[in-house]
Amino acid sequence: MSSKEQDKLINFIKGVAGDEHLKIEEDLGNGFVRLRVSEAERRQAKHDIRFAEDVVIELIRNSRDAGCRNIFVAFHKDKDIRNIVIIDDGSGIPSNLMPRIFEPRVTSKLETVVTDKYGIHGRGMALYSIKSNVEDVDIVASAINRGSVIRVRVNTGKLPERHDQSTFPITKMHRGEINVVKGPHNILRLLTEFCIEHPELKIFFGSPAQVLATMYDLSQNLLTSNKGGKAVFLENFEEGVLPLWQCTGFIADVKALMEISKTYYGLDVSQRNVHRIFSGEIESLDDLHSILISKHKNSVTKRVSGVDLSCSTNLVKYIQKDDLDILSKGIEKEFNKIGNKYFLHLKGDPKIWREKNKIKILLEVEGEDDF
Repeated sequence: MSSKEQDKLINFIKGVAGDEHLKIEEDLGNGFVRLRVSEAERRQAKHDIRFAEDVVIELIRNSRDAGCRNIFVAFHKDKDIRNIVIIDDGSGIPSNLMPRIFEPRVTSKLETVVTDKYGIHGRGMALYSIKSNVEDVDIVASAINRGSVIRVRVNTGKLPERHDQSTFPITKMHRGEINVVKGPHNILRLLTEFCIEHPELKIFFGSPAQVLATMYDLSQNLLTSNKGGKAVFLENFEEGVLPLWQCTGFIADVKALMEISKTYYGLDVSQRNVHRIFSGEIESLDDLHSILISKHKNSVTKRVSGVDLSCSTNLVKYIQKDDLDILSKGIEKEFNKIGNKYFLHLKGDPKIWREKNKIKILLEVEGEDDF
């Protein structure tokens, strides 16, 4: 068939079936389709997954496009493995399609392609690219119109990340608009830029324990139902109408919350930290947009370690657990140098925790006679 005859055939198909027929290879139902290769290539993104930061951006773009209002990003590193959990309250993923959304060219955005600073979003390749570049990615939970929980494990030896993940970017107000002007291109910066572009979204970023504390506290404020144990949680999580994250508010037992946070939210939080959540020792996170608004509420700011922060901001809130662990090991090493002179030893590891604008350290000491 000549190219002229092919063009005539394509125009005929367009006239009979419309453009959609030429874009779709397979209709998967529930608004999901598999695009033809030619259509996916037409929607080619500006870059592939090259850094751990790209994984987070692609996932929160999915959350945005799913119409969510809240996004919780839990970020924790264990040696070379970066654990990332994204929890949103968007449109969710149908259960029958959960195994297929990581296949190439599968998308729910046939007619709602989004073009932003990161490229074209809607070619059905983001989740496939993530799966191809990380150690593991899975949908922990999802429900129609109630949100999704996606967990990713990144081997940073294979897919690198920025070295400085704890520095908040420097922002300035210009003509009534907040702009990021400096800072490492870490997750905090990318999320800050994203929330500036999308002020309608509330993005909460922190450790798994901080994210769990935030979901729990917000749920407590929103729920009027009586709290109960695991059975009450399951009833609302599996068959209810609330956003999935909000179901944490039904739990009143420490052990139950610890088990449920891992099984249903992909958040590995110790029993000790759950106790701290219940006692209020672990503060809720503020959403990034509120932090920015608070920072620029007045022109009087402090400069701390080269980062422009407002006086009302909790300066230590975003110090990650792995950085605190490094500090703890350093303190233990230095104490041992001094303690040996006086025949003193540490009883267990140093205990270290954050309070507003404070890092508190507790050292329990014992003498040689105490052994």
